[in-house]
Amino acid sequence: MNFTLDVSSKIKLYYQLYNQIAEGIKCGKIPAGTRLPSVRMLSEEAKASKNTVTKAYSELEKDGFIYSESKRGYFVAEYKGAKNEGPAQDEQEKESQSRKKEDNSIPTVDSILKQYAQNNESVAKSIIIPSEDIQSESLLKKPVEMSEPKKNAPVAAEEAKAEESKAEADRTEIASAGQNTPEAAVAENKADEKLSLPEANDLAKASEKASEKDLEKVAEEAATKKAVQEAESSDFDGEAFFEKYLFESYKNILMTGRRKLLYAKSGPFGDESFRRVLADFIFKFHNIKASPENIIVGSGMEMLLWNVLQLKCMNTPVVKYRGLLNLANQASEGNLQGLKAFAAVAEDTAQSTKQIFLDANIPVREVPVDDQGISFDFLVTSGTTIVYVTPGDIPLGSFEDNKQRKQEILDWAKKVPYRYIIEYDTDTSKEADSLYKQDDDSDKVIYINSFSNLLCQGINAAFLILPKDVCNEYKQHYANFDCSLSYLDQLALTDFITKGHLESYLNSLEDL
Repeated sequence: MNFTLDVSSKIKLYYQLYNQIAEGIKCGKIPAGTRLPSVRMLSEEAKASKNTVTKAYSELEKDGFIYSESKRGYFVAEYKGAKNEGPAQDEQEKESQSRKKEDNSIPTVDSILKQYAQNNESVAKSIIIPSEDIQSESLLKKPVEMSEPKKNAPVAAEEAKAEESKAEADRTEIASAGQNTPEAAVAENKADEKLSLPEANDLAKASEKASEKDLEKVAEEAATKKAVQEAESSDFDGEAFFEKYLFESYKNILMTGRRKLLYAKSGPFGDESFRRVLADFIFKFHNIKASPENIIVGSGMEMLLWNVLQLKCMNTPVVKYRGLLNLANQASEGNLQGLKAFAAVAEDTAQSTKQIFLDANIPVREVPVDDQGISFDFLVTSGTTIVYVTPGDIPLGSFEDNKQRKQEILDWAKKVPYRYIIEYDTDTSKEADSLYKQDDDSDKVIYINSFSNLLCQGINAAFLILPKDVCNEYKQHYANFDCSLSYLDQLALTDFITKGHLESYLNSLEDL
């Protein structure tokens, strides 16, 4: 069943998806017992974020259309009539009523003045209710004073001048007595209490005492705290959250002094500060240790995978001979090798991914998957040099069995220098502990992650974590190339991650 979402509709995307799946179940197109696509697969098929799919599944399960099984996924329940029919329509009506209520509750200038007059009989006579021919705009330009009647202007000016002179005298006395004494601190506080300057002047003086960096730091800390509170709120909207704060990150780069960095280049492998932030993030999020020097930034998973497959260590495996065999190999100009690169992928790997290997002249064969995962026997007997894996290849059965199989494949790669594991991480769960890179003690795993997976498909940014020998060859091969990811994107994502917004967003997905 194909799913199409209308981004221009007033109905929220996850309600559109809810309705399409629910209708398919009710009319029998999706029979009971059918296993629904994973969140990742459906988000790619419907061209929506994972947050949208997660919300749709959550609503469907709540209304009795589907049920979930741990480590197995979502399945269609036997339809006996849902608890709630047509949530999209209900949501529209609620939003419409809410908007009407808000419109009716918006006060006008006339209503404000009338209400004030009713609550303050003593000043009611001094307030003139404007007639209909007076435009509200003119009143807004010159707000009506609701405070106490002002004192005579000369008298008020003289009093303010006297107060300010007295406060200045107090400060001078404090300075001569010594700023570090408790008495001086108390006197200074009293002097400040006596000061009755306008608010704008107070802010100006505070700004003079604090440096710009201090003010920016305070503002950033306040913004980050607010973002965390939003992410932890019960009515959290993940899509609106990351859109809002990602926009702010781009704005921070373009509207501040940091925009000068846009006239420079990030280097062929990505901005150094961005790579440091990525190393810190991936360690906190998936417990993967990586040096920033071994991280490569690019414009997408497919581009980075293609770049890696162009390296000689990938497409031209080399066997290191010793003694007489080494001499014979040199005499035959390497023809003794007779070894060709060969990639193994799981049965359900996307055709677009397999095509990247084929375009790089690396043959591909699908690996059978048993109850413990990718078939180890196939890898041993097929002459495989590269195995491509994702978290989706992990079996739905025993997790302990999978850990054993994972270690067997890591040991298989370790035995021969030209064998590598390419892992594309599609797991957005913080507690993911089935990744090959987490246990890569022999440095044989080429790890790939992308922001199209972490955030949304429209953010075409990705990064590699390469084994040291592969990274050295990569840097030599692409030393004269520019980084395929724009510097603006790198700076904005650095800001977004540093402030904790990416982690807050991913945590919120896990809580749904």
